[in-house]
Amino acid sequence: MLNLLRSLLVLTGVTGLDELVCAQPADRPSYVSPDLGGLFRPHVPVTRFGGGWCSDGWTVELREDSLRVTGRGVVDAWWRAVAEAAWDYLD
Repeated sequence: MLNLLRSLLVLTGVTGLDELVCAQPADRPSYVSPDLGGLFRPHVPVTRFGGGWCSDGWTVELREDSLRVTGRGVVDAWWRAVAEAAWDYLD
């Protein structure tokens, strides 16, 4: 049985969107936050719907070879929704 340890990637300047999106499946974080405050905020899961992904007010849709992000909400949810959409597309 595989034990899964949850992880939080804190984007403090070393890791950015490129590194997050290019992470291999085994290296992908469970949660993403731009700062350490993410340790204390709830992280809403990303859900998949017909043409895209959504999380806590954000919607991400694939448009040709790019992602279109609309909505508003907490920044942690933006990062996670974009990452999930990009991972799904790249995988």
